[in-house]
Amino acid sequence: MCREDSRLHLSAEEEIAAEESLSIYCKPVELYNILQRRAPLFLQRCLRYKIQAKHKMRIQMSVSISRIVNEGVLSQSLFPLYILLARVVSDVAVAEYSAVYRFRRACILTSFTGIEGSNQAQANFVLPEINKLAMEAKSGSLAILLVSFANGGCCLWGRIPLESLYLSWEKAPNLSLGQRAELILPVDMHSCLLKVWHQILLVIYISKEF
Repeated sequence: MCREDSRLHLSAEEEIAAEESLSIYCKPVELYNILQRRAPLFLQRCLRYKIQAKHKMRIQMSVSISRIVNEGVLSQSLFPLYILLARVVSDVAVAEYSAVYRFRRACILTSFTGIEGSNQAQANFVLPEINKLAMEAKSGSLAILLVSFANGGCCLWGRIPLESLYLSWEKAPNLSLGQRAELILPVDMHSCLLKVWHQILLVIYISKEF
């Protein structure tokens, strides 16, 4: 209450006017005090709801290739380059293969990013919302595969574990705010033999890195 019991020598009309003025002044002050007491809890709840809502939003990931290539690989010979979001298959036992992956679709890159007039310079994927993505990443089952086919069935392939991407995204403040985050990662390309069977990719490692 903001009323004080201070007695002044006022007439009856002045006392009525003072009471009305005090009432007009006290109502917004009391409301402000109530809001000030409740504000921290309210703001915390509001912020938590916003964070949870952002976490429920799915993430769009774009993959592109820069012109920086390790020695031993002719840059243009990488294309067409297939980009796959694939999962390690644990229930398919094939002894002669080094790794087995399952994928839904493959995106094809035909040029480096930033090339004018290129048909396809980036691959786009939609990832799960951040909470589910964290579980998927920590399991180590998801990876981005880069595959460049050559003649005779032999090809180059590289692998980016989704776990390494997620750990980098955790440190990116822009992504946590729902904005765009950009990462530049090196990828080692290996020589191998590949076989695709019903959207299952079978990999045999051959030799050295390129």
